Amino acid sequence: MSTATRDQRLRPVATMNMAQLRRALGSRISHLLLAASAAWGLTLTTAGTVSAQRAIYDVTRVVGFAKTECTGHSVQNCVPVRSKLTTVRADEPSVIRLSCPQSHPHVVGWDARHHEHISSRVIGVGQARPGTSRVPPKSGDLQVAVRNEARRPGEARIVAGCSTQPYQGHPFMQSRGSIPSKHPGMRR
Repeated sequence: MSTATRDQRLRPVATMNMAQLRRALGSRISHLLLAASAAWGLTLTTAGTVSAQRAIYDVTRVVGFAKTECTGHSVQNCVPVRSKLTTVRADEPSVIRLSCPQSHPHVVGWDARHHEHISSRVIGVGQARPGTSRVPPKSGDLQVAVRNEARRPGEARIVAGCSTQPYQGHPFMQSRGSIPSKHPGMRR
């Protein structure tokens, strides 16, 4: 705080020299900027809380399989292996593990059927990526982490494409999720 008296602070601008005028304006402008930024921060904090409370996911909508588990492989050489239906509670991620049969020992892709508010991501697959020294899981294993993005339980089922031939370099899906259908920017 300035040590100037109240009369000096309220002195008309016409009687101030340039240095006093700069100090007075600088002080007032900085107070105004501080107040404006505090108000803006409160607005953003409140908007974030309101936005987080708004349910943007349709927790009843189920996103179906896209049939991508055997992309790039012939139907005779690739069989789907389905996981059991897994319930994913709010704020509790789960891992779904699948193993290919010995007759079709190579994971070549995967797909998912899940509620809109469930997202999934590969965390382990049975082939080593070229150029990595990481020890891969067994050739026919697939591990997918599923996460609930809403406050309601949801369900997910993963299907792995298991082939007699190893992975052939086509794009391997790493994650799957959904755009919230109740998002304010989405039209129905």
